Amino acid sequence: MGRRAYIASKRINPIYHTAGKVIFRIFLCALLLIGIAGFTYYNLNQLMGTMDELEQLNRKLNVLNEMQTEIIQIIEFSQGDPEVDIRVKESTVYSLEDYKLDQLELLTVDILESGYLRRISGNIASLLAGSIYSRSKKSSNL
Repeated sequence: MGRRAYIASKRINPIYHTAGKVIFRIFLCALLLIGIAGFTYYNLNQLMGTMDELEQLNRKLNVLNEMQTEIIQIIEFSQGDPEVDIRVKESTVYSLEDYKLDQLELLTVDILESGYLRRISGNIASLLAGSIYSRSKKSSNL
C-alpha cells in the first residue's frame, strides 16, 4: 500500500506543480505591468513639466515679439511716417505700458528677469518721451 500511495501522490503532484508555475508567472507578469505603468507615469509627469516650461517660454517670446512690433510702430511714428495714424500710437503706448509689461511681469520667475523687465520698462518710457519730443519738434518746424 505504500507503493500505491506513492504512485498516487506522483500523479497528483504534477498538477499542483504546473498550477504553481502558472500562478508564479502570472504574478511576475503583474509585477512587470505595475513596473511599466509606474515608469510610464513618471516619464509622463516629467514630459508634462517640460511642456509647461516650454509653454511659459513660448508665451514670453510671443509677448516680446508683440512688444517689438509696437515699438517699431512708435519709432515709425516718431520719424514722421505719414502712414502711421495717431490712434495707432496711442493704442500702442497703452498696450505697451499697461498690458504687455503686466503680462511679462506675471511670467517672470526670478529676480534676474525682474531686473530685465525694469530695464525694458525704463527704455520704453525714454523711447516714448523721445518720440513725443521728436514729433513735437518736427511739427513746430513745419
